[in-house]
Amino acid sequence: MTTSKTFRDRDWQNVLYINANPLTAEDNFRNFYYPVFERTKIYRRVAGYFSSSVFNYLCEGLGELIENDGVMYLITSSEISSRDAEAIEKGEQSKEELMMKPWNELIHEAEGDIELKSNFEALAWLFANGRLEIKIGFNVRDGKRLTNKESKFHEKIAIYEDYNGERLLVLGSPNESLSGYIHNREIVAVQE
Repeated sequence: MTTSKTFRDRDWQNVLYINANPLTAEDNFRNFYYPVFERTKIYRRVAGYFSSSVFNYLCEGLGELIENDGVMYLITSSEISSRDAEAIEKGEQSKEELMMKPWNELIHEAEGDIELKSNFEALAWLFANGRLEIKIGFNVRDGKRLTNKESKFHEKIAIYEDYNGERLLVLGSPNESLSGYIHNREIVAVQE
């Protein structure tokens, strides 16, 4: 199923503030991230850090992306947790099994909220089903790839694309992690 909603059918906030307040985070998800994902076919993300813990809060939005037959492309630093790395490996090794499992088996509803049973299983599922592609970004100096100790790969960019090819560009300080979206003090600028 694809959505008929586009980025042009509503006005978007120009700036989002993330201030370690759960109520602000809920407002940001309800008023920005969920409606964006509801219209997204392709989600391109560059972030210094990635953690599948973010899926716990992006769960509803990811469900919309999946329902829209969408895909996520992520470029991040090599600093990925061992549990996330294992989940990616599971997604590669158990591809056939995970491809047979519907996304809705990975979630449950509790008091009107949609929650993941396991962010690691969701990561493996997204990877196995071709809904998530991850590349590791490195900084290069004089033709030499630098380690994260020498120079952090730390950009933060998101590009959301709808079915009409319209895009939203989001620049800001949060990483693709639970801390980035919920716990830290961050700012995000949105451009249509």
